[in-house]
Amino acid sequence: MSSGSYRDITLKPGCTLVLRGGDIRLRNLRLSNDCEIRAKSPVRVLISESFETGSNGVIKSERVSASEVLFYIAGSRRESEKSTRNNKGKQPIGGGNPQAAVTIGNGSRVEANFYAPNGILHIRQHCEATGGFIARDVLVGNGSVIRLDNGFRREFE
Repeated sequence: MSSGSYRDITLKPGCTLVLRGGDIRLRNLRLSNDCEIRAKSPVRVLISESFETGSNGVIKSERVSASEVLFYIAGSRRESEKSTRNNKGKQPIGGGNPQAAVTIGNGSRVEANFYAPNGILHIRQHCEATGGFIARDVLVGNGSVIRLDNGFRREFE
């Protein structure tokens, strides 16, 4: 996926999304179980509503550090609830928190930074997450490990 504006992106189980860099604007990004995002160069993904991965998702930084892969999610609880209802009544992928602006599914591996100032960022159970994770509320499930590789200082200077 190259820089540009898109609406809703939903990946079916086992799919891979390659981010080529630059600024990518979306309304929602949903990854089913066993999906992968690969960032090939520095990228900012600007999401107006919500981001969600199913179980065993992978967000991988290739040739860049986690600090150069930035997801900004503007959604709040209310917007996330509205989005779930408008998505044909579907429940969150992998049983995630329906009120979270960001949900990282059970057993996922993440190398990226997430900023969700208006909502909940929920990292579910048994995840390995490297990056920076800033939100109004951050929930981390049992058995998850978080490592800091923060790219926000550079962004807010």
